[in-house]
Amino acid sequence: RLVDGLDLIAPERRNVQVLRGFLFELWEQDRDIAQYLLDSALDQPALVTFLPMLHSAVALDDRGVERLKQALYTGRVSVSTCQSLAFGGVTDHLDGNVLKDLLLLIADQPDGFNVALEILEMRLFSDRSAQRKHESKLLETGRELLLRITFHKNNQRDNHNLTDIVRVCLTGLEAGPIAAEVAARLRQAVKTGETYSFDNDSLLTALLEVQPAAVLDALFVGDEDDLKAGVLVFEYLDGDQNNPADSISCETLIAWCERDRDHR
Repeated sequence: RLVDGLDLIAPERRNVQVLRGFLFELWEQDRDIAQYLLDSALDQPALVTFLPMLHSAVALDDRGVERLKQALYTGRVSVSTCQSLAFGGVTDHLDGNVLKDLLLLIADQPDGFNVALEILEMRLFSDRSAQRKHESKLLETGRELLLRITFHKNNQRDNHNLTDIVRVCLTGLEAGPIAAEVAARLRQAVKTGETYSFDNDSLLTALLEVQPAAVLDALFVGDEDDLKAGVLVFEYLDGDQNNPADSISCETLIAWCERDRDHR
């Protein structure tokens, strides 16, 4: 009856909060029926677009992930509604490999990159808060998401999710090439005017914190034009902003300069 009532309301006025509350209680009392109702949502146009929001009322499990993937594959879910999966510990009990598949699928949808970043960042935050060790598959997910990064004007500044994932997922020698790739894309985007250096200062700071040598190598390699582009990444930062290079220790910077000089 609730679903029938929802179907009578104009799409732009529909709200599934009552259904979420119903599912929340039902999940504790009869999980099989709750799963059945969520399965049936795939075949109901009034409900399927809200599927991620309905799942945010219960603990997301493997069956729920497959349900969401099916809806995403068929284009029946707006990726923006998947943002609801970031909150309330919805993904806390998912195996890292299962969550990885879902997040990469979300990231590959139009406008899905930032949504996937937020869901992953909140899972990493939840793990830290509960003093759980990050699963290796989650760190792998962060690295794969970062390789999907694109740069645009005015859309990176103060992106906490992005910088947090860099700091958590790009530590260790094996992550150096990924940090270098992100830095190289940033340099190219600044060079071509696709983004501004001052919109990416927090990202650059995080990259230099975890992989200073690899990032400097990526920024200052190539011909004269390429080297100038590397300088541009730093040059147009406002006077009241922190310099990302301040995150590099003097010892690391001197060692890099001496190595670079020897190579030249």
